Amino acid sequence: MMESDPTCVPDEVDFPYAFTLSWQVCLPHAQGVCFGTVQAAHCSHKVLNADEIPRAAGHAVRAAIDGQLRHFEQREGDAQKTLLDSAFILQLPGETEIETHWRLLKEVEQRLGPVLVACLCGSRRYNLHFPSSDHALLVVYAAKDILYSLQTKKENCLHPDYTLMEVARFVELLLEGDPRMVESLFLHDRESLSARAEKEPS
Repeated sequence: MMESDPTCVPDEVDFPYAFTLSWQVCLPHAQGVCFGTVQAAHCSHKVLNADEIPRAAGHAVRAAIDGQLRHFEQREGDAQKTLLDSAFILQLPGETEIETHWRLLKEVEQRLGPVLVACLCGSRRYNLHFPSSDHALLVVYAAKDILYSLQTKKENCLHPDYTLMEVARFVELLLEGDPRMVESLFLHDRESLSARAEKEPS
């Protein structure tokens, strides 16, 4: 993108005009547009820096890039919609993370079974978080229906993210020595939650 109008530099015989450019990346790495595949671009893929290409070829390349960008935006939008549609719960507008956590625990108990362990996981457990980091939650429940046994549901792309794990799977990981699961049994009170606490946050 050209950020300034061209200016003339008389002392530069080979390149008397100069202007400021900024490079913008709008497509994922290695998933861009190969100019050689754009028929109207002709041999634009063979040009060097500062070489000119015909206006029609430039428009064809730009149209191909825009088309590829729309494709990726559509794909990302579809993936986000699928994620939201399949989520166990979503954070409500104006709801804090802790309020979302309490609502999550209630929903787990109502729909899946009693909550046995609920604790922070991720960066905040190890004090490696940034101020903007969310409070990722691990919830272990005892399935009241055999259909939900040995199931794990991870929502890593939501805010705040959470992992729902059936106790049978939790025990399997404990027996395997998974440090994340072992640590979950020895956390301080401030890192643990309980769906059956006598007093809930207002």
